[in-house]
Amino acid sequence: MPFPPESPCLNIAIARLNIPEANHFAIWVMQAPFQRGYVHHDQIWPENLSQAWKAWLEVFSPQSLPAIPIGTPQPALASTPNIHPAPASNVKINRTSRLMQNLGISLWQWLFQGEIAQSLHQSQGIAIGQELPLQVRLDIRAPELIALPWEIMQPGISLPAFSLSREILFSRTTSDVHSLPPLPPSPYLNILLVMGENAPQGQSSSAKDHQFSTLSKLELEEEAARLTEVLKPREITNQNLHRVNSVVPCRVDTLIQPTPEELISHLDKKIYNVLFMLVMVNQAQMAVGYF
Repeated sequence: MPFPPESPCLNIAIARLNIPEANHFAIWVMQAPFQRGYVHHDQIWPENLSQAWKAWLEVFSPQSLPAIPIGTPQPALASTPNIHPAPASNVKINRTSRLMQNLGISLWQWLFQGEIAQSLHQSQGIAIGQELPLQVRLDIRAPELIALPWEIMQPGISLPAFSLSREILFSRTTSDVHSLPPLPPSPYLNILLVMGENAPQGQSSSAKDHQFSTLSKLELEEEAARLTEVLKPREITNQNLHRVNSVVPCRVDTLIQPTPEELISHLDKKIYNVLFMLVMVNQAQMAVGYF
């Protein structure tokens, strides 16, 4: 069965600019399904968007106050034209829905401006032509913008959220994470050798089966000893250069027919560079795998 084709991807990153003026952010396309889609746009975070975010927090997450301590007085952003305008309706919107809609539209208008909006529209056209959903990935590199609910972005009044569209696969990431602690260097190559037996299930136990099981375990132990000897480092003398080539020393730990819990516990206690898995199918066959 052939694998399904990969959907086209539009990857957009947001980061604060390192300039004296406050609240300036860089928005650029890091991946696009067409060559001219790699565009860049600088944007100022407006005060009215901070106010919309604060009002949203007061209703939906009051414990998260205070809101983002940024915002520059700025004229209202020009509204993005709706490709599919919503029909007129006399239904009144309650306050929570209005706050949700206001913040969603404001986030959309702030993010998709100028060339960024053009790159999105052309990427959507390419995805539609391929009859595939468009992957939109938002990489938030400004810590103060991580908490914003970018998933509720919507292009216009009474239009669904961008992330809920069937033609869009929306996701977001952040690079503002703590790095893993560095592992102490080890002078050894740590190898875990796991050996087991593919015991058939559903068969009744008998003395003969017990004898075969005991014999198999002894054979596994003998095989493990042979493999451990093979894996031990040896100094190799180069006869042409008359010198000894140094080999990284290795340590081999062996587990014979461990339970899943024993294997997990062993892996949690020690860091291994190589994991050998050997399963004896029968007395003549053995399945081998390494990681």
